[in-house]
Amino acid sequence: MARFFLSLVISLFFVVSFGQSKSVKDKVQGSSPFLEVTLLGTGDPQPIMGRFGPSILVQAGGQSLLFDVGRGCLQRLHQINLPYDKLDALFLTHLHSDHIVGLPDLWLTGWLISKRSIPLKVFGPSGTNNMVTYFQKAFAFDIKMRTEDDKAPANGSKLLVSEIRQGTVYEKKRC
Repeated sequence: MARFFLSLVISLFFVVSFGQSKSVKDKVQGSSPFLEVTLLGTGDPQPIMGRFGPSILVQAGGQSLLFDVGRGCLQRLHQINLPYDKLDALFLTHLHSDHIVGLPDLWLTGWLISKRSIPLKVFGPSGTNNMVTYFQKAFAFDIKMRTEDDKAPANGSKLLVSEIRQGTVYEKKRC
């Protein structure tokens, strides 16, 4: 009896896993209207191996919107087959380190691997523009080398910042 239940649980795990990964891929590539929220990470500043940093992906109306970019965000996006060049916008809820520490990896590695050719729109609170400006200065040498040696599109290395206040900050009509 125990063997039967173990086999049943394992079978259900594979069915659910296969169905989830296939549905994510189908929805990302399709144009049908849907709303899906994926918790990419729910951790905190503690470096716990089983939990990635805070990051939420919202897919709605053909848009892929990322909220916060904690540790491991790019790996989680890769895990669900959503490349960096498919992100429409990044929203930073606040500038605590655990909510932004994955930004350089998402931005630079994502750009290099996906060959993103357009800037990423970044929306965040007061101070976001200053932070991004310093990130761009800190990684200027890397960006230069990636565009020259790896032929990564220069426009894809740009981050377009809009500092936001309370209220509607992003609106796009459904396609």
